[in-house]
Amino acid sequence: MKSPTRKRSRLAVLAAAVVTTALTAALTPLPAAADDEYDLLVSTSPDRSSPVQLHAYVASGNIYVYVWPSTGIQQVKFFVDSASTPTQTENSSPYDLKGSPPGTTAVANPFATTVLADGSHSITATVDLRSDTDLNPNLQLTATFTVDNVPDEPGEGEEGEDAPAPVAVVVPQISEPARAGYCSAPGNTLNGVPLMPGTFLNLYLGQPHVDPNFAGAVPANYYEGIGISCQAPPAGYIASTGFVDGVGGDTEAAGRIYPFFPAP
Repeated sequence: MKSPTRKRSRLAVLAAAVVTTALTAALTPLPAAADDEYDLLVSTSPDRSSPVQLHAYVASGNIYVYVWPSTGIQQVKFFVDSASTPTQTENSSPYDLKGSPPGTTAVANPFATTVLADGSHSITATVDLRSDTDLNPNLQLTATFTVDNVPDEPGEGEEGEDAPAPVAVVVPQISEPARAGYCSAPGNTLNGVPLMPGTFLNLYLGQPHVDPNFAGAVPANYYEGIGISCQAPPAGYIASTGFVDGVGGDTEAAGRIYPFFPAP
């Protein structure tokens, strides 16, 4: 008959072996990818969806660059162009060029390509791999890409095609008075209170040629479709200098501001 003490000893040895195996598995890091499997990817979405390789990519606006895969990595340092100081140092996954917002790794912070001049640029990632792998512990990934944020100039179309020739300016006929007020000048006052330069003054408040409080005030602009204003002309408006319009052939009053739109 076997001794109960010997049986318990053998069970204790087996249990210790099981615990040791479990601990070893838990502490063993995920296997790293082969050196040539790491890459710099880019997405136009904060969640890094639909990524492509950064190398040879044409970028504009905000982009999201990261190292993939993220297994087997201790740290990543990102460098833009020839900078000697890292743009970002990441010590945990995911390894994003601009990191992640506090408290989440589901999305990445954007990198604004507008900080770079249009043209060719590069991003380098120095990847420190886990020390227990047999791979190069300081893998360097570099991708060259192109920034293109400036719109094409007139005459530059897709595939080298020339832009359409400019068309005639057409302005609508207008029957409203050209002037219905003034814009205050520096030093103007109203009831003894200094006015901010450019404050609109209707004709009932006074006029510069009869009231010294409004000396230097200039006539307000009339914007077709908007009304009277002291503001600068909105985008797409042109100032009249007494030209003949393209609708009725009437000479328009100088100083008015009309919307610009192409002839039909």
